[in-house]
Amino acid sequence: MNRYIDKQNRLQSAVDKVVNKLHEFKNNPAQAPENWNSWHDLHDRLNNRLIDNWKAYKSWHWDTYHFNAY
Repeated sequence: MNRYIDKQNRLQSAVDKVVNKLHEFKNNPAQAPENWNSWHDLHDRLNNRLIDNWKAYKSWHWDTYHFNAY
């Protein structure tokens, strides 16, 4: 279980950093790189990985304890 929690914490930290960078680009459009759209793509990929981690945790929990909550 700790493996899933650790991975979630690392992914959430990465998402937070990307969100902060996107806010910087929004507040300072002149300093935004030309490939700023790739930052949005990264944000989407990280969110998808969070969802995949949650699904893997739920699957592991079911296989281990034969129930899942919410």
